Amino acid sequence: MEVLRVKAGSKIYYTRVLLGVGVGLFSGWLYLVLPLGLLQSLIPSILAVLVYVGSFYLITRVLRIKAEDLNNPAFLKTGGIFAYFLTWLVFWSLYLTFTLPPS
Repeated sequence: MEVLRVKAGSKIYYTRVLLGVGVGLFSGWLYLVLPLGLLQSLIPSILAVLVYVGSFYLITRVLRIKAEDLNNPAFLKTGGIFAYFLTWLVFWSLYLTFTLPPS
């Protein structure tokens, strides 16, 4: 039986996509729980940015991926950035779409 090895770049990408899903759902819940006006939209956005920055430490410490393991060392910081924020925005929007009552 052959063991399937996942490339380091793919691990980074899929980790950030899964984080985008989780933070998107949490942001939607947070939006409903904190009725703070303008801050109501700003806090989930700041949370998304902070989790993305924190994902660098998750990837280097938990997954133990080093810049030397990648073809492009900058991919450690920028890999999956578009997928992360798009996934976060989609799941935040979907959560609010299905939980907010129609006005």
